[in-house]
Amino acid sequence: MKQLLALLLIFTPYVLCAQIQRGYVRTAGNENEKGQVLEGVLIRAEGLSTVVSDKNGIFTLALPNIETDGDAFRIISVRKSNFELLNKDALNAQFTYSASVPIEIVMISSELL
Repeated sequence: MKQLLALLLIFTPYVLCAQIQRGYVRTAGNENEKGQVLEGVLIRAEGLSTVVSDKNGIFTLALPNIETDGDAFRIISVRKSNFELLNKDALNAQFTYSASVPIEIVMISSELL
């Protein structure tokens, strides 16, 4: 019990100080539709643990080094079996943190490539 309390005291400030960047993952659609949401996509930002998109394709990144809208961060990995990132230039590109605008990640089935 004391170990659990100690861990909570150590990590609570880390989580409380982090800004939360929301995003979602979907498949590439066509001109008439946006595509389907993708569950189980592994997303990793530089210096952070990997997060997984939920059944609605939604993910959240807790960014401890971000202080305000406009600060920059990098996504270094996006993975899902049998899918490829549509815009590979997005990896290691600089993203701008926004509390109100989610990141959109678009993937395409490897079978369609």
